[in-house]
Formats: sequence, C-alpha cells, structure tokens
Amino acid sequence: MVEYALRPAAPDDADFLFRVYASTREAELAVVPWTPEQKAAFLRMQFKAQDTDYRARNPEARFLVIETGGRPADGSILT
Repeated sequence: MVEYALRPAAPDDADFLFRVYASTREAELAVVPWTPEQKAAFLRMQFKAQDTDYRARNPEARFLVIETGGRPADGSILT
C-alpha cells in the first residue's frame, strides 16, 4: 500500500512544480518547431504567469505538495 502525505509547498519545490507543469504541456509543444531551450523559456514564462495570477486571485489559497515515501509525488508510481 502506497502512503501519501500533504505538506505546504516550499521555495525549494519550485523546480519540481515547474517540471509538473511542463509535463502537462508536452503534447501541446511537441508540434511546435522550437528548440528545447525555446520551449523551456516559453514554459518558464507561462508557469510564472500562471502562478503569479493564481496567487493574486486567491490570496488565501494553500499550496500543497503530495508526497509519497517522503518525496514529492510525480506520477511515476502510476506507471
């Protein structure tokens, strides 16, 4: 049985949260004729814009990370 825990997102989670966000855009960007560097720059810009907007619109929101085995869950346990 896999156990899960929730914890507040911390500044150290920024790279992990970006990777999760970027993973949701892979199929969309697969057809764009950009270099990996251009895609990464675009994704960073989009991630920052989304995060900034969400935090501004939801100042009371709690940002949580799901952990399994003491590590952020990235979906790999599902494959």
